[in-house]
Amino acid sequence: MSVNNLRNVLDDVAGGSAGAKSRAWIDWLNRRSGFVLCVSGLLSLLSLWVFAQHGSLASDLDRLIDPPASLTWFQDNEAYKAAFPQFQQTAVLVVRGDDYQRVQDYTRGLAQRLPKEFVSDVFAPGVDTFIASKKPFFLDLDQLERWLQGANYNQGSLLRLLDEASVANMLFTYADFISANPGQVLPISLQSIVDSLPQAQLNFSGYYPLQPDGAEFIELIIGTGLQQLSAALPNAAIVEALQVTVAGFPPPAGVRVALTGEVALAHEEISAALGGVELAGMLSLVLLAVILHLGIRSGRIVVAIALMLAMGISMTLGFATLAVGALNTLSMIFIVLFFGLGVDFAAHFTLRARANLVQHSAPDVAEQSNTSMAAALSQALRDTGPALVLCTLTSAASFLAFLPTAYRGFAELGIISAGGIVIALLLTLTVIPALLLRWPAMVHGTESGSGADRSLTSPFVGLRQSLNQLPSKGVVAGFAALTLAALFSAKDLRFDYSVLAMRDAQAPAMQALLELQQDRQTTDYSVHVLAADAQAAAELKQQLLQLPTVGAVTTPADFVPANQGSKAVAMAEQLTLLDELRPPPASQHDGELTQLALEYLREVTELLQGSTRQQAEAVFLAAEELLQDQAATAIFEQQLAQQMAQVLTEFRALLAAQPFGLEHVPTQFRQRLVTADGQHLLSVNPARALNDRDATDAFIAEVVSVAPNAAGRSVVEWGIGEVVVDSFQQATTTAFAAIFVLLLLYFRGWKLPLLVLMPIATTVVLTFGLCVLLGISLNMANILMVPLILGLGVDTGIHIVHRYRQAQGHQQANGERQSVDAALRRAVLISGLTTIGTFCSLSLSPHQGTASIGLLLTIAIGLLLLISLILLPILLHWFAPKNSV
Repeated sequence: MSVNNLRNVLDDVAGGSAGAKSRAWIDWLNRRSGFVLCVSGLLSLLSLWVFAQHGSLASDLDRLIDPPASLTWFQDNEAYKAAFPQFQQTAVLVVRGDDYQRVQDYTRGLAQRLPKEFVSDVFAPGVDTFIASKKPFFLDLDQLERWLQGANYNQGSLLRLLDEASVANMLFTYADFISANPGQVLPISLQSIVDSLPQAQLNFSGYYPLQPDGAEFIELIIGTGLQQLSAALPNAAIVEALQVTVAGFPPPAGVRVALTGEVALAHEEISAALGGVELAGMLSLVLLAVILHLGIRSGRIVVAIALMLAMGISMTLGFATLAVGALNTLSMIFIVLFFGLGVDFAAHFTLRARANLVQHSAPDVAEQSNTSMAAALSQALRDTGPALVLCTLTSAASFLAFLPTAYRGFAELGIISAGGIVIALLLTLTVIPALLLRWPAMVHGTESGSGADRSLTSPFVGLRQSLNQLPSKGVVAGFAALTLAALFSAKDLRFDYSVLAMRDAQAPAMQALLELQQDRQTTDYSVHVLAADAQAAAELKQQLLQLPTVGAVTTPADFVPANQGSKAVAMAEQLTLLDELRPPPASQHDGELTQLALEYLREVTELLQGSTRQQAEAVFLAAEELLQDQAATAIFEQQLAQQMAQVLTEFRALLAAQPFGLEHVPTQFRQRLVTADGQHLLSVNPARALNDRDATDAFIAEVVSVAPNAAGRSVVEWGIGEVVVDSFQQATTTAFAAIFVLLLLYFRGWKLPLLVLMPIATTVVLTFGLCVLLGISLNMANILMVPLILGLGVDTGIHIVHRYRQAQGHQQANGERQSVDAALRRAVLISGLTTIGTFCSLSLSPHQGTASIGLLLTIAIGLLLLISLILLPILLHWFAPKNSV
C-alpha cells in the first residue's frame, strides 16, 4: 500500500477534508440507531452462546510452546514420551504417615477405590502384590537380621498361642510371659491381641512388620488422568473425582493424603489464572465505573461506554472460540486488555464529541439535543477517526507480532487481542454513536470546556500548570538521566523460565510436589535419561551421583535388591523353625477355664510392680469386660482362629520367597522401567527443590553435561526458556518495525513516528530498570510486557501527536510550548487510569505469572502516562515539523 493510499483510507474513515462522509455515517446511524443496536445486541448474545457451547480452557501447558522439532532437547523429550506414555498426564496421590502399616493399608484400599472412568493404569508400587511378596529382599542385611531376630523373639509366644484359639489360652500365655519377663516388651503376637481387647475387634500380627527405617513413611499411587476434553476445564472432573474418593475413604489417624502430578498442577494453574481474571474483571468494573463517573460526569456516556464494553467482550469471546478454540492461562487476560483498549477508543471519541457539544450546543438543549449531538459526533469522527484507525492497525500489528513465533500461548493472545481491538473500533463507531443519538447526553451551556475538564483533572490543574512552567531543558535532562540510569541497571535484568516459580507455592498440589522433591522422590519434575542397557545405566548412575546438585538416581536395577542369596539362606533357617507350627485346632469356648485364666492373671498382676502392673491391670479389666458379653467373646475367638491361620500362611510365604531378577518383575512394573527395545530408564532427582531458576539451571546443566539426552518437564522448561526469549526478541522487533512503517506511511516523515515511539521506548527502559531495583524477574508470562506496551502505549502517542498536528498554529503564535488540550488530556487520563486499574487488579491474581503481568503493566502504564503528558509535548514543540498537517 502506498503512502497516499493509506492516508486516503484513513481520511475516508474520518470523512475526508469536507467531512461529508462522517456526516453521512452519523446521519445513517441516526436513522437506523435502533436497528444497529438490535443487531449488535443479537451478535453479542450469539457470541456468548458460541463461547458457552464450544469454548473451553486449555490446561495442557505443553500447548503454550511449539518449539522447532530440530531442537535436540525437544527430540530427546519426544523420544522419552513415546517410550513411556504412562508418565504423561499423571495424577499422583501421596500418602504419608508415621505408622507404616496404616500407610500401607490405606494406600492399598485407596488404590482399589480410584474411579476407573477418570484414572487409568493405576499403579501403587509400594503395595504392589509382587513387591509385597518379596518384601524381605528389599531390606538391607542389617534390617533383615533385626527382623528375623524379632521373629525368634516372638516364636515362643506364637507357639503357645497356636495351641488353642481361645481367650483362656491367650490370658495364660500373657500371664506367664509378664511373670517370667517383667518389664520386657511383649512379643508382637501377644501385643496385637491385648491391644485389640478394649475394642473387642481383633487385629492379629504374627510377625513384625517389614518396614523401612524412618520417622515418616511415604507411598505413591500413580495413574493416568483421562481428560474430559469436551469440558471447559478438562482436568476438573479428574481432580474432583479423586477428591470425592478420598473424602469417601478418609485416612486414619496419623495418615494424610495429598494430590499432585501433572493433572492436579495444571488444574490448579488454570483455576488460579481463571480466578485471577475473574477477580480482575470484577475489580476493573468497579474502578471503571468510578473513573468514568469522575472523568466524564455524564451518565448516558458512561452507560454507552459500559454497553460497548459488554458487547465487545462478548463478541471477542465468540471470536476467540472460532479463531483459537480453547483459551489458555495467558490468552484469557485479553478480557483485561479489552477494558483498556475499549475505554481508550471510547474515551477519545466520546470526550471529543462532548467537547464539540459544549462548544456548539444551542441554548434550548432539550429541543436541539439530537441535532447538536449529531453535529458533535460528526466533528468527533473527523477529529479522531484517523487516529482511531491508525491505533487499531498499530495495536493489531503489535499483538500479531507473536503469531510467527514458537510461543503459541502468546500467539493466541495476539490473535484474540487483534480481533478484539477491531471489534472495539467497530463498536466505538457504531454502538456508541447510535446510543448517544437515540438518548443524547445532556450538556448545558454552563459546562464550559474547563468546567467539564475539571471533573477529573481539577486535583491536577495546579500540578499541570506547574509542570508547564518547568524549564523544558530541565525536564528533558531529568528524563534522559533517569533513562540512562535505568538502561545501565537493565543489563542485570533476569529471565526466570521456571514454571514452578509462577505457581502458587501454597496451593495443595504444589506443596505436595515440593515435599516430594525435598524427600528426593521421583516426580514430574525429575529428569529422565534413557540408557542403552543395564550396564550403561549403572555406569551413568555412578557419574550422575558425583554431581553436587543430584540428590538421588534410580535405575531399573535398583528395583532388584542386592544380596538376595544371603538373605534367602537366612530366611530359610527361620522357615525351618516354622515347620513345627500349625494353625490352631477348632475348639469350643470353655467358660470355666477362661475364668480360671482370668483369676490366674489377677494373681500374677498382684505380684508385679510399676508400669508392668498397670499394663497388666488394664489387660485384666479389658478381658473381664469382654467376657461379660458371650457373643462378643465368641466372635473374638473366631477371629483369633481365622487370623492366626491366615498370618501363619503369610509368614511362611514371606520366608519362602525366592530370589528374583528384573525379568521376573510383572509387565505392569517392568514397562515403567525398561522400553520394549531394552533401553533402561534412569530417574534423576535434585538435591533441593526446583522452585527457582538458579536451582533448575545448576541441576539441568550438570545432568546434561553427563547425560546429553536428558528429558522430562524440568529439561523442557529449561529448553523452552531460550525459545521464549527468542520469541520475545522476534516479536518485539517485528512489532516495532511494523508500527514504525505504519506511522511512516501515515505521518509522511520519520520525525513524528519517532516521537510517537519515544514514550514507549523510554517506558520499557525505565520499567526494566525498576524491575532490577525491585528484584522482579521476567518470566514466561510477563515477558509479553513489551509487545503489550507497544500495543497499548502507541495509542496514546498517536492521539497526542495527531491532535498536535490538528491544533498546530493555534497556540504557537507566541512561540510558547503547546500543551495537550483539555478533552485529549482527559481522555488520556481516563484511558490510562482505567488500564492501570485493570492491570493493578490483575496483579492480585493467585497465579504468579498473571500477577506479574499485572504488576509490570501497572508500573509501565503509569510511567507511560507521565512521559506522554509531560515529556512528549516538549519534544513535539522542539522537533515536530511545522505546518505538517
